[in-house]
Amino acid sequence: MDTDYTSIDVDAFKKRFVNQSKSNILFIVIAILTIIVLGLLVVILMQRPGV
Repeated sequence: MDTDYTSIDVDAFKKRFVNQSKSNILFIVIAILTIIVLGLLVVILMQRPGV
């Protein structure tokens, strides 16, 4: 039951990404921004010796 539900969701997401290129670009931009923010947080935490 759960596997069928997840497979349907995967198909729906694939259709959405294929149909909406703008949402795909926004998803890529958001992913890049989150990676940059996480990288900066890691650098800040590494620079703090007290942590």
